[in-house]
Parts: sequence; structure tokens; C-alpha cells
Amino acid sequence: MTDFPTAAGQWLAGRHDLVPGEELSVGVTAALLGGADALTEAHAALAAQVDAGLLVPVDGIPDGPVLPGAPAPRYRRARVAPSDARPPHDGVELEAVERVVRHLLLHATGASEALGPGKYRPFGDELAPLPRFDGEADAMAWFGFEGDTVLAVQRRAWELGMEAETAQFGPACWPWLRVTRRVEDQLAVQHLAAEAAERFDHIAASAAFSRSAWALNALGRPEQALPILARALEVADRHGHDWSRATALTTRGRAYRALKRFDEALADIYAALDIDKQRLVTAPDGTKTAPHTAIGLRWMEIAETHLVPGFVDGAEALRAAGNALTALSRDPRRRRETLRAHVLRGRALNVTGKPDEAVEELRAAEDLADPTTDHYHLAAIKHRRGDALALLRDTERAKAEHGAAAGLYRKAGHHDLAKQLQQRLDGHDAQTGMDSRKPVPDPTHRTQDPG
Repeated sequence: MTDFPTAAGQWLAGRHDLVPGEELSVGVTAALLGGADALTEAHAALAAQVDAGLLVPVDGIPDGPVLPGAPAPRYRRARVAPSDARPPHDGVELEAVERVVRHLLLHATGASEALGPGKYRPFGDELAPLPRFDGEADAMAWFGFEGDTVLAVQRRAWELGMEAETAQFGPACWPWLRVTRRVEDQLAVQHLAAEAAERFDHIAASAAFSRSAWALNALGRPEQALPILARALEVADRHGHDWSRATALTTRGRAYRALKRFDEALADIYAALDIDKQRLVTAPDGTKTAPHTAIGLRWMEIAETHLVPGFVDGAEALRAAGNALTALSRDPRRRRETLRAHVLRGRALNVTGKPDEAVEELRAAEDLADPTTDHYHLAAIKHRRGDALALLRDTERAKAEHGAAAGLYRKAGHHDLAKQLQQRLDGHDAQTGMDSRKPVPDPTHRTQDPG
């Protein structure tokens, strides 16, 4: 048996396999050890594990700012496969696993707050105080290190009967998995979160069901989303929770839209809009105000519906996109949502035969984009600007914009959109322009935020 220079190193030697996932970070190790000096002890214990041949340092971690939760340096197990991560044998080990769950849950929730500040948090202040991340790039960097461990730990929490924590991982992972287009993972996380929250009759189940349905919509399976949304609405009605009901109705509207049931889609989305117009929320300054972001999101879905081939109404799309921008501009935290509204308005301007105005609208969207986290949105901007330039018969610039958009779609994981644009380029569609009354088929509505 290997002797270790510290008690922490000896303890860790038999227990680092309690944590599922492929890698182990300093921060997770400190949580596993516990205690006031856990972070210092973690560094020493991990170094001893490397010397003993039990762990191998992960190479190629880029230099960057020190992130909350010490997600780096990182180590891989040398002798234990990730699938061999074992359950705790006693109360001491169970407490250690619970500390790891809490550590990852707090940091994932803090990172989520940085990605979507002010988003509805169904568990309120149960998770507090949250670590503070210095902007979206740091939040995405933390998830880049710890995200796969987070997913594995949610599953472990579910297996151990930690229902509240399993449910809390739903909102904690929602923005990250949406931005990174990890839709299958989103579906798995939100499904577990919904089932866990249902077990203790928490309102969070409704949002988790809606987000499971969002993922099914994004995967092109809207018919499977409908029964799940019935569950979301049932939970919302049982708790009398307007936000959850409006979110479920909007997501069902998107499912109906994908199924070409346009009248039902608009009926649901307008019903959600009516609910939001009656609600009050607390603004950052503590005052009560209308939920401008939610109202803006509903108007965006209305605009989106009026841009679907076979149901195009450019004037209605333009009106709705304008209303969305008016609402979203009331909250300066809504950079990404406002960007999306500008893109929608640019699309509507193309459809109504105003491509020169569309180019200006898309420039406003580009000014809001973050090149480190908004690859999809930058692709959408270039896509629609290429459409506008094609309408203006600026063929070469249109082809360049569409080519750049295809590359960005691929980088963002939207290979279906990249393929569509590449087919247009290969067919020289940009040279002939497009009929403004018949916009290019566009499945991007599958990626929108339900609320």
C-alpha cells in the first residue's frame, strides 16, 4: 500500500473514485475533502496521487483568469475508468459526495446567473450565497472545465435520492446547454430535474417539463413535446404560477408551429402574452414593474410564427419584432435577447422588401454580439445580411456573408443550418437573389428561449 505524506492524501487515495466523470479538479477535490484548509490540502493530496501513479495531470489547459471554484488544474484517473465511480460506503463518504454536489451546484448556478442575469430562479435563495463570475466568458470557461462532471454528478445525486439537488441542476444547466447547443444533454438534465421536482411537488417541475419540451422541439420532435407540456401546464395550474403557465403555453405554441398548426400556435403565444401583461416582477432597483423580458420573448415568438414558410405575414412579423425590441430594451441586462430581436426584425424587413433597412438592423444586432460566446447569433446575422445583399443584387458580398455564416453555424453546432446555406451557395442561389415573399426555409425558431 502506498504511504502518503498527509492524512488528506491518504484519505483521497481511496475515495477520489466517489466522483463520477472523466476528470477531477482541485475545486471538486477540496469539496470532497472538506474542512477549512481543504483547498490547500487538495493541492498537496493531488500531487501525492500523481506521484503514486493514481492520477495523471491533464495537459493543454490554457492560461486564463483564476475562476471561482478552482476548476483547474485538472487530473485524470490512471487506474479507474469513469464508469467505475462507486457509491459511498458509509456516512462519511456520503457527506463527502454531498459536499461535491453542493459545490458544483452552487458554481453552476452562479455561472448560470452570469449567462442569464435576472432569469427566473424557482428555488429562490435556497442556493446562496452564489459565487460571482466576471461575465459570460468566465462562466462559459467554468462550464468548459466542469460541465461534464456537473452532468454526471446530477445523475449521481438522483441515484442517491437527493431529489432537491437533482431538481436544482435543471435551472443551473439551462443557459449553458442552450448556448452550447447540447440539446440531448439538455433533454436528459431537464427530464431528471422535472421528475425529481415532481416527487416533492415543487413548482420547478413545470419549468423543467417546459425545457424538456424545448429540447424535443429543438430535436425536431414536437409531437413528443405536447404530452410533456400538458404535465408542465398541470403543475403550473396546481400551483397557480403564472410565469410557469406562460412559459408552457409559449413552448406549446412553438411545438404547434413546428407541426404547421399555426392558429393554435398563435392562440397559445397570445395567451402567454396576456398572462405576462398582468404580471408584476421586481426590477433590479427593487421596484415592481411589468416583466418586459417575458413580454419581449412572446412578441418574438409571434414574429417568428409569421415568418414560417406557408404562413408568412411580413407586416405582422415586422410589428411583432418591433414590439419585442421595445419591451426588451427596457432591461439593459438582456443583451442576447435584444440581439435576437434585431435579427428577427432584419428578417421581417427582408420579407417586406426593405433589405437596405435590414442591413442597418443587422448592424445593430452585430454591435451587441459577443464573439466569444455568440457564434450562433453571429452566424444568424451574417445569414440574414447575406439574404438582404442578395435582394440588393450584391451577389459577391451575399455569397461571402452566407459562406461565413455557414462556417459559424458549424462552429456553433448547427450543422443543419450550415448544410442549408452550403446548398444555397453550391446552387448559386445568392446570384439570383430570393423572392422577398418567400423567405428561405429556416428552422432557427427551434433554438429560441421559452422564457
